[in-house]
Amino acid sequence: MSKVTGLSWGAIRGYYAPVVNGIEGSWQKLPNIVEGTLTINTEKGDKRTAPIEGGGNEFIAYKKSTFSVEWEHRDALEDGGLRNKPVQDIDGLTEGVYALKFIPETEGVRGIYIKRAVLTVEDSYSSEDGIKWKYTADVLAPENIKEPSIHYQVLQDPGEFTVTYNANGASTGSAPTDSKLYGFNEEVTVLGNTATPTAMSETGKTFDGWNTKADGTGTHYDAGDKFQITENVTLYAQWVATA
Repeated sequence: MSKVTGLSWGAIRGYYAPVVNGIEGSWQKLPNIVEGTLTINTEKGDKRTAPIEGGGNEFIAYKKSTFSVEWEHRDALEDGGLRNKPVQDIDGLTEGVYALKFIPETEGVRGIYIKRAVLTVEDSYSSEDGIKWKYTADVLAPENIKEPSIHYQVLQDPGEFTVTYNANGASTGSAPTDSKLYGFNEEVTVLGNTATPTAMSETGKTFDGWNTKADGTGTHYDAGDKFQITENVTLYAQWVATA
């Protein structure tokens, strides 16, 4: 078995999603992977030969290699609190099949994307590190036999989306700011015209909520409305003539 240990990608961002009937569900974060613990293990496929009389081989063929990926989490947070296990288990076994993404800290560097894997977890304890959880993802064969088991590619972060508010021509004041990073499918509550120190205003017009398009032809939202976010969103202020 060959091993690539402690991939030096800085602070690795990891995500997992349940896979049901070949469809990936919502991506969730694998929080605070212990730096230096992400490891890829490769088991070379069995070799098959067809010897010929007098020595040598008529052909040599290998089965596909198999892979597993390992990483660790700590139970304790830096501020002294405790975290829950990212993926729950019963005596080390998790239920179902998962897709996984591991994204390097440096932008533009190839990460790891696994479409199908089963997960197991080992609990450990030491006086230095406290409780740690070591996850192992045994990579399943892809549904398309022509696909690789592990994809090495530049990956988009599936779990950090932003909502930007645009004043859309307001003559004074500023659009509100939402500095939160949202996870995939996380609920967003739309803000009002509440920027400080000065809310937006437009001469001769009244604020009339937000729209996903500047010209008002997209989806309209009022303050307090909610939606599920799946991509970065810009909301444009809408203005109507004052009666």
